Amino acid sequence: DVDPDGEEAHRHAQLERLEDAIVNGKSEQERAKALSRRERANKSGILARELVRYVPFPDAASASEAPLRETYGMADSYGSNIAGFPLRQLFCRYHIDLDEDGTVSQPHTGGAKQLVFCARAVADLLPAGTGPHAKRLLKVMGGGLRTFQKDNFEVVQVSHYRIAHEMVELLLPYLRSRVIELADTLDDTKRLLLDKLKSAPVDALASPGRERLQAISPGGCVLLLYTSIGDRIAVPALRTRNAVTVYVDNNELPILRHACGIEEPEIEDTDDRTSAAKKTDGIENDLA
Repeated sequence: DVDPDGEEAHRHAQLERLEDAIVNGKSEQERAKALSRRERANKSGILARELVRYVPFPDAASASEAPLRETYGMADSYGSNIAGFPLRQLFCRYHIDLDEDGTVSQPHTGGAKQLVFCARAVADLLPAGTGPHAKRLLKVMGGGLRTFQKDNFEVVQVSHYRIAHEMVELLLPYLRSRVIELADTLDDTKRLLLDKLKSAPVDALASPGRERLQAISPGGCVLLLYTSIGDRIAVPALRTRNAVTVYVDNNELPILRHACGIEEPEIEDTDDRTSAAKKTDGIENDLA
């Protein structure tokens, strides 16, 4: 007995649903979308809504490699038997289009908005499975860990890529530049993590690290925030002309505050306050 190909069976089931949508779609637009997806599936062998191509960062944006290394002090090696950060495991990810005749085209080239990091085995596979020579493109539902994010700040001294929060701990041992320690006081940690915009003027910081932060040009950097037990926690940040902004997802911010030993700010109940104000107004009116 031969086991059925589960992926192929799932593909045929999807094709059947598309055929039904082409005939019985509620609107002309739905029927046209279903027809387009069916043609794409028949010509490419896949049913993904979007096709993606992964190109190693040094190949896709060679002009951006040197500024990235120089900005963060990422060397090719750090002495005997200590390798540098594997930049060939960083990828630019591009969306590609499929024409009606089955021709694949890539509208964008060069430096991508995001650079994603992949494990070595995956990094060896992706270019072969998504490259222009691939006869049947590899389906990538989600691949890579966001490592760098491109910012369009007006500066030419450093790379336009800032470090993403997901990778800051892994990257930290490789960084020899733009790592600023805000030590000796919890005030700066509170100032940055309790601010609504997660930002503070550089001149308002209390740590001795303020002088090092003032000395660097605008661009990405890493802050080592002081915690209540004297540890340091690395967070990615962007140094602007006069301020510094921490880049941490709002969903992860409470976890970071807890790790630093900072209490969550109290959230005022607007409805209760409004009700209390209305009651007070009523009492005052009665007394009048």
